[in-house]
Amino acid sequence: MDDIQQGSYTSGHASQDDRLYLASPPDMDWDDPAQEAAWDIQALQHRARQLRQAPQRWAEVCGSLAVSASDIDALLAANRAPDLLLDDVVYIQRLPLAEGDPLIAGQPNGYFSADWDSFQNHAIHQHLAEQHGYQLLAMGAAWMALARVQPPGAAQAQALVADLRALYAQGNEALLAHAGWQALPALLQMQRTLVLGYTEDMADRWE
Repeated sequence: MDDIQQGSYTSGHASQDDRLYLASPPDMDWDDPAQEAAWDIQALQHRARQLRQAPQRWAEVCGSLAVSASDIDALLAANRAPDLLLDDVVYIQRLPLAEGDPLIAGQPNGYFSADWDSFQNHAIHQHLAEQHGYQLLAMGAAWMALARVQPPGAAQAQALVADLRALYAQGNEALLAHAGWQALPALLQMQRTLVLGYTEDMADRWE
């Protein structure tokens, strides 16, 4: 999605998280494409297992990101025009994962300490899949996109926005009352996609 170079850079570092990292065999021949490809699959599958086996709880993620009113404005703007987030180059990945494995294992992100990390992002994806039918579509340097088969209905959109208010504004009365939450349900009923920021400076990244 947004800023492909920065997203790839931070994803590389996020993959080095002790909970996700898998050391390569000492006799690994990095000049052998077949060995390297096999190793890439092993590392991917290891990250997927780790994300499944050491999950974060949705309730623990809610309210844990430093968010301002301008970030909520950016969230609304990004969902109005998600195409504006796309970089000039887009990476498309085909991931050899089992059904139900977390797709973020292919592009783990959330490297900086003030951002949601890969495990927190996975908790968000899992909750939105189970409760609202959204699946991860793309990861960027500050934003991620999810999609569902059909746009949500009115009641579904209201329930989704209630969860998003808790995710971004829990514990902050001013943010809970932000006018953007009133505008978001009608917008989401018109589209299959949902765009979410996962960094402390997501408004800056939108601009």
